[in-house]
Amino acid sequence: MKDSRLLLTFFGLTFLINWGLWGLLVFSPQFRLLTGAVGPDSPLLYIGGYAPTIAAVFLVSWIYGPRGLKSFLARLLRWNVGIWWYVGLIALFVGMDLFVRYLTILTGGYVPAIGYSLAMAAPLALLTLVSTTGPLGEELGWRGLALPLLQRRYSPLAASLILGCIWGAWHIPAFLFSGSPQSVYSFPLYFIYLVCGTVLMTAVYNATGGSLPLAIIVHGLFNLNGAMTINGIEPLGIFIMCAVLLAAAYLISLRKPGAIFTRWLPALMPPL
Repeated sequence: MKDSRLLLTFFGLTFLINWGLWGLLVFSPQFRLLTGAVGPDSPLLYIGGYAPTIAAVFLVSWIYGPRGLKSFLARLLRWNVGIWWYVGLIALFVGMDLFVRYLTILTGGYVPAIGYSLAMAAPLALLTLVSTTGPLGEELGWRGLALPLLQRRYSPLAASLILGCIWGAWHIPAFLFSGSPQSVYSFPLYFIYLVCGTVLMTAVYNATGGSLPLAIIVHGLFNLNGAMTINGIEPLGIFIMCAVLLAAAYLISLRKPGAIFTRWLPALMPPL
C-alpha cells in the first residue's frame, strides 16, 4: 500500500471509530439506554479515544504482519534520549502554566484553582498518563504512524500544521459529549493550542530520533496543562502559551538542525 493510501486509510479508520462511537453516545439516547453507555466513564468513550492507536496497530498488522507489528511496537521502548529532554519539557509546561496564571492575576483575570498540592503533582501526572485515553490511546497513531508518513511528502512544519488541524478536528465529538474533559473548553482556543503543540511535538520527535515514549509524556503534559489552564484562563493566556510552544520548537530546531524546518524522516519501521 502506498504511503498516501495508508495515510488516508489511517485517518478514515480513526475518524470512523471515534466519530462513530462518540456520535452514537452524543446523538442517540436509545443507544445509550440500550447499552448502558452513559456518563464520562462509558467504555465506548474510551474505545473511541483509543481510535488512533487501534487504527495504527490494525493497519500495521494487516500490511506488515506480525514481524512488522513487533518492529512498530518496539518504538515504544525508545525512551533513552537523555534525562534533560524529560526535565526540560516538564519545566517548560509547568513554567508556562505558572507564568500565565501569574500574568492573569496581575491583569485582574480569573484563575481556576489547581485543586491539589505540589506533592501530588507527580502522582497525578503519572495517573493522567495511564488512565486517560490521550497519551497511550493516540500517540501510536498520530506520532507513530501519521507523522512519519506525512514527513515523507511534506516538510516537518507543513506536516505539523496538517496533522495539528486533523488532530484538532478529530476532537470535535468530545466537545459535544457532556462530561468529557473537553466539554468545558473553548473549542477555538483548544484547536489553536493543539496545532501549536503539534509543531513542538514534531520538533521534539524529530530531534530525539522518533521517541514515542517522550511523545506520550508530552501528550500527558498537554492534558495536565490544559486541565489546569485552558478552562477559565483569558484568551491572551492561551496565545502566550502558543507563542511559548512555537518558540520552544524554534529553539529545538537551532539546537538540533532538521528538527522542524528541514526535511527529516525517521524510518516507520526497519525493512522486512
